[in-house]
Amino acid sequence: MQVKNRSTLSAVAPVTNGCVDDTRNTTQTLATYLRELIRHIDAHLPAGITRRDIPTNEVLLDTEIDGVRCLVIKTATEGPRAPVLLSPREQEIVRLVALGHPNKVIAAVLDISCWTVSTHLRRIFAKLGVASRAAMVARAGGKSDVPPRSNAG
Repeated sequence: MQVKNRSTLSAVAPVTNGCVDDTRNTTQTLATYLRELIRHIDAHLPAGITRRDIPTNEVLLDTEIDGVRCLVIKTATEGPRAPVLLSPREQEIVRLVALGHPNKVIAAVLDISCWTVSTHLRRIFAKLGVASRAAMVARAGGKSDVPPRSNAG
Protein backbone atom coordinates (compact mmCIF):
# COMPACT_ATOMS: atom_id res chain seq x y z
CA MET A 1 0.00 0.00 0.00
CA GLN A 2 1.38 3.41 -0.92
CA VAL A 3 0.60 7.00 -0.15
CA LYS A 4 -0.42 8.73 -3.38
CA ASN A 5 1.69 11.86 -2.90
CA ARG A 6 4.94 10.60 -1.40
CA SER A 7 6.72 13.96 -1.87
CA THR A 8 4.23 15.60 0.50
CA LEU A 9 5.25 13.22 3.27
CA SER A 10 8.91 13.62 2.44
CA ALA A 11 8.60 17.38 2.57
CA VAL A 12 7.77 17.14 6.27
CA ALA A 13 10.62 14.77 7.01
CA PRO A 14 12.66 15.67 10.09
CA VAL A 15 15.75 17.81 9.59
CA THR A 16 17.85 18.20 12.72
CA ASN A 17 21.49 18.64 13.74
CA GLY A 18 21.55 22.29 14.55
CA CYS A 19 18.15 23.59 13.48
CA VAL A 20 14.88 22.97 15.28
CA ASP A 21 12.26 21.25 13.16
CA ASP A 22 9.00 20.21 14.83
CA THR A 23 7.82 18.03 11.93
CA ARG A 24 9.38 14.86 13.38
CA ASN A 25 6.38 14.33 15.69
CA THR A 26 3.95 15.07 12.85
CA THR A 27 5.62 12.50 10.59
CA GLN A 28 5.74 9.88 13.36
CA THR A 29 2.10 10.50 14.27
CA LEU A 30 0.99 10.22 10.64
CA ALA A 31 2.97 6.99 10.21
CA THR A 32 1.36 5.59 13.36
CA TYR A 33 -2.14 6.41 12.09
CA LEU A 34 -1.39 4.87 8.68
CA ARG A 35 -0.08 1.67 10.27
CA GLU A 36 -3.23 1.47 12.42
CA LEU A 37 -5.38 2.01 9.32
CA ILE A 38 -3.59 -0.83 7.51
CA ARG A 39 -4.10 -3.14 10.53
CA HIS A 40 -7.78 -2.19 10.57
CA ILE A 41 -8.14 -2.95 6.84
CA ASP A 42 -6.34 -6.29 7.28
CA ALA A 43 -8.61 -7.22 10.20
CA HIS A 44 -11.73 -6.66 8.10
CA LEU A 45 -10.70 -8.63 5.01
CA PRO A 46 -12.66 -11.83 4.37
CA ALA A 47 -11.29 -14.96 6.06
CA GLY A 48 -8.32 -16.43 4.24
CA ILE A 49 -7.74 -13.27 2.15
CA THR A 50 -4.68 -11.05 2.57
CA ARG A 51 -3.77 -7.77 0.90
CA ARG A 52 -1.50 -9.72 -1.46
CA ASP A 53 -4.56 -11.61 -2.75
CA ILE A 54 -6.33 -8.37 -3.72
CA PRO A 55 -5.82 -7.28 -7.33
CA THR A 56 -3.95 -4.07 -8.16
CA ASN A 57 -6.11 -0.91 -8.31
CA GLU A 58 -8.74 -2.48 -6.04
CA VAL A 59 -10.32 -0.12 -3.50
CA LEU A 60 -9.47 -1.25 0.05
CA LEU A 61 -11.30 1.57 1.83
CA ASP A 62 -13.80 4.16 0.63
CA THR A 63 -15.11 6.52 3.29
CA GLU A 64 -15.98 10.14 3.92
CA ILE A 65 -14.40 12.03 6.82
CA ASP A 66 -15.43 15.61 7.60
CA GLY A 67 -16.81 16.06 4.10
CA VAL A 68 -13.69 14.68 2.40
CA ARG A 69 -13.86 11.41 0.48
CA CYS A 70 -10.90 9.21 1.40
CA LEU A 71 -9.85 6.22 -0.69
CA VAL A 72 -7.20 3.60 -0.01
CA ILE A 73 -6.34 1.80 -3.23
CA LYS A 74 -3.90 -1.05 -3.65
CA THR A 75 -1.27 -0.09 -6.21
CA ALA A 76 1.54 -1.97 -7.87
CA THR A 77 4.93 -1.90 -6.21
CA GLU A 78 7.11 0.83 -7.64
CA GLY A 79 9.67 -0.17 -10.22
CA PRO A 80 13.12 1.37 -10.53
CA ARG A 81 13.14 5.11 -9.96
CA ALA A 82 14.04 7.60 -12.63
CA PRO A 83 17.24 9.52 -11.99
CA VAL A 84 16.74 12.68 -9.95
CA LEU A 85 18.50 15.89 -10.89
CA LEU A 86 19.92 17.81 -7.97
CA SER A 87 21.23 21.35 -8.31
CA PRO A 88 24.97 21.92 -7.75
CA ARG A 89 24.19 23.40 -4.31
CA GLU A 90 22.04 20.38 -3.40
CA GLN A 91 24.82 18.05 -4.54
CA GLU A 92 27.30 19.91 -2.34
CA ILE A 93 24.97 19.62 0.66
CA VAL A 94 24.53 15.87 0.04
CA ARG A 95 28.33 15.52 -0.14
CA LEU A 96 28.80 17.35 3.17
CA VAL A 97 26.07 15.30 4.86
CA ALA A 98 27.76 12.14 3.54
CA LEU A 99 30.94 13.29 5.28
CA GLY A 100 28.98 13.39 8.54
CA HIS A 101 28.70 17.15 8.99
CA PRO A 102 25.74 18.62 10.92
CA ASN A 103 23.65 21.50 9.53
CA LYS A 104 25.60 24.14 11.49
CA VAL A 105 28.91 23.06 9.95
CA ILE A 106 27.40 22.84 6.46
CA ALA A 107 25.99 26.35 6.88
CA ALA A 108 29.38 27.71 7.96
CA VAL A 109 31.27 25.98 5.14
CA LEU A 110 28.83 27.21 2.47
CA ASP A 111 28.37 30.64 4.10
CA ILE A 112 24.59 30.29 4.28
CA SER A 113 22.18 30.18 7.21
CA CYS A 114 21.32 27.00 9.05
CA TRP A 115 17.70 27.51 8.00
CA THR A 116 18.74 27.61 4.34
CA VAL A 117 20.55 24.28 4.82
CA SER A 118 17.34 22.84 6.34
CA THR A 119 15.31 24.13 3.40
CA HIS A 120 17.73 22.56 0.92
CA LEU A 121 17.56 19.26 2.82
CA ARG A 122 13.75 19.23 2.82
CA ARG A 123 13.75 19.83 -0.94
CA ILE A 124 16.37 17.12 -1.50
CA PHE A 125 14.32 14.69 0.63
CA ALA A 126 11.23 15.49 -1.45
CA LYS A 127 13.06 15.07 -4.76
CA LEU A 128 14.59 11.76 -3.69
CA GLY A 129 11.49 10.44 -1.91
CA VAL A 130 13.36 9.79 1.33
CA ALA A 131 12.80 10.72 4.97
CA SER A 132 16.26 10.62 6.55
CA ARG A 133 19.79 11.87 6.01
CA ALA A 134 21.08 8.30 5.74
CA ALA A 135 18.50 7.41 3.08
CA MET A 136 19.36 10.62 1.23
CA VAL A 137 23.05 9.74 1.12
CA ALA A 138 22.28 6.16 0.07
CA ARG A 139 19.93 7.31 -2.69
CA ALA A 140 21.85 10.33 -3.98
CA GLY A 141 25.36 9.39 -3.05
CA GLY A 142 25.34 5.76 -4.04
CA LYS A 143 27.67 6.41 -6.98
CA SER A 144 29.44 9.31 -5.32
CA ASP A 145 33.19 9.62 -5.03
CA VAL A 146 32.83 10.57 -1.36
CA PRO A 147 35.18 8.40 0.71
CA PRO A 148 33.65 6.50 3.62
CA ARG A 149 33.94 8.23 6.96
CA SER A 150 36.88 6.97 8.96
CA ASN A 151 36.38 6.00 12.61
CA ALA A 152 40.07 6.44 13.34
CA GLY A 153 41.44 9.36 15.29
